[in-house]
Amino acid sequence: EVIKMHSWLSYCIANDHPSMSAFSSWVLYHHEDYNGRGYYGLKGSDIPFPAQVISLVDKFDALTENRCYRPAYGWKEAMEILKDESAKFDDTLFDVFEKLVNQMMMTRPVEHVQ
Repeated sequence: EVIKMHSWLSYCIANDHPSMSAFSSWVLYHHEDYNGRGYYGLKGSDIPFPAQVISLVDKFDALTENRCYRPAYGWKEAMEILKDESAKFDDTLFDVFEKLVNQMMMTRPVEHVQ
């Protein structure tokens, strides 16, 4: 519950800033899952679309970065994990994201592709 407070505290900071208040709901709802099992229970199109994008990118980033409790997954592994959790994402958004990640990673120099 303490960790979940970061969304609310970040929202408060963004909402009080004149140039960021328009985006504050994106910050607040970036841990909502499309299936309604997020921090606040928003579901589907009730979640602001930019927050859905942030959520998906954040989850991919978390999987592909080293953590104190596990090493980073390769991008292909991360995409498989996200596919297994596909109920958390809008289908169309996930399909576009997957295509973009595949395109970007496949065009990188070989020594950088995991």
